[in-house]
Amino acid sequence: MEILQIGSLATSIAVGYVLGSAPVAYLVARFRGVDIFEVGTRNPGAANVFRVVSRSLGTLVLVLDALKGLLAVVMANIFGVIPEATAVAGAAALVGHWHPVFMRFRGGAGLATVVGAGIGLAPVQGLIAVLLALVTLLIIRNTGYAAAVGYVGFVSLSPFLETTWAATLGATSLAALVGLRSMAVNILQHHRDKE
Repeated sequence: MEILQIGSLATSIAVGYVLGSAPVAYLVARFRGVDIFEVGTRNPGAANVFRVVSRSLGTLVLVLDALKGLLAVVMANIFGVIPEATAVAGAAALVGHWHPVFMRFRGGAGLATVVGAGIGLAPVQGLIAVLLALVTLLIIRNTGYAAAVGYVGFVSLSPFLETTWAATLGATSLAALVGLRSMAVNILQHHRDKE
């Protein structure tokens, strides 16, 4: 890898992390006088804002959190990062969302950020997957199942839309990271509750 390419990738990682660190849910909830860390699930994410503050503001947080992942991937493309590595910028935004420097490293789950990164990696495929997930969410009212349907839709569309292996693998890796972290958090919470 050339020096210039390494510099572009490093810049993309830094920009992605800073974008991911933007405390959208916290700021939106604070606007309404609510400390999102003290209510509901205490998770600074769109779902908690949606349930505790308001549906419209929760939807706004969802869109803005998705934009963090999307912009990270778009910026990587602008910086000239090779297509096979642009998902790394999405991963940096995800890490920023999980551990935001502006909030003493207390962040959210990152599902919306990964959705945005997926749209950045494969726009048509990502948007169709989002529509599938939204329809599923409206029918069964379960975020986890809706995310799974969206993910399966994303992967299933790959051969038909001739999506690059890098985009599919990148989006799959980001989704897997969110799923694994969510499982780990649930296991830790379960153990704490038993003590």
